[in-house]
Amino acid sequence: MKAFKKIALAAGAALLTGAAYATPVATSGSYDGAGKTLQDYLQNVWAGPGTTISPNFVNTNQYSPDEMWTIGSTATSAVTFVFELTSNNGNNSFGIYDLGNPAHMLTIYDAATAAAGQRAVLTESLTTPGEFTTYLMTAGGVPIASSIQTITFSSSVFGLFMGAGGATYYSQAALNAGGGDQLVAYQGSGQNMQWPFLAPGTSKPWLANEILLAWEDLPVGARSGNCGQSADCDYNDMVILMESIKSVPVPAPLALLGMGMLGMGVTLRRRPA
Repeated sequence: MKAFKKIALAAGAALLTGAAYATPVATSGSYDGAGKTLQDYLQNVWAGPGTTISPNFVNTNQYSPDEMWTIGSTATSAVTFVFELTSNNGNNSFGIYDLGNPAHMLTIYDAATAAAGQRAVLTESLTTPGEFTTYLMTAGGVPIASSIQTITFSSSVFGLFMGAGGATYYSQAALNAGGGDQLVAYQGSGQNMQWPFLAPGTSKPWLANEILLAWEDLPVGARSGNCGQSADCDYNDMVILMESIKSVPVPAPLALLGMGMLGMGVTLRRRPA
């Protein structure tokens, strides 16, 4: 019962927190130098002909919620490594984890394969829910047999993780030090984009079924204290484009229960001795 209460309280807190504000993303002051934030790249480098990215896009256009995910009805997601700009270059990794056991992970890109333009595929078994397989693709779109990995999670819903120089960051902020939100996500809406993995001078539409995942590789923790101190909060350290995934909100009954129990907690704390 105590464990259930903790889950409900966490769900309620997450719901209230998520409704209060989006994750603040810096549009200047990157430790990588001037013009190097995620906003700079989206607005000034990757936006193709005929597309204008608004000056505060990274803060006003976030896709939410972004903590728990599932693959669409095709059970297949194309995963493209877009970009990374970090001193951890060569030490980063990316993949999915089991919500029931965050230490249970499936790595899609490891330190050796995390490079701009590298493509991979993530699939879920249609007969065994929670059984995921991933493999890398050649430039010609041929699966690389030696890269095939399969793992079985407790459900079809999973989290995303980034490995960064010995640290691991999770899409569920509560699992990160200080509750830091290390991931922001964005959904395409037909913008014409010159992604760095495309041939020079070419562009493609950023479709609604494509989610851009942008990570910060320094712990943001209590954001007001860490941004500009131990982290620059530019979210340009690893950028991934995943197709045919969608986020999963906190189940409504659990969220409502969590909010109710939060209210009970406030009432109990206010009750005189």
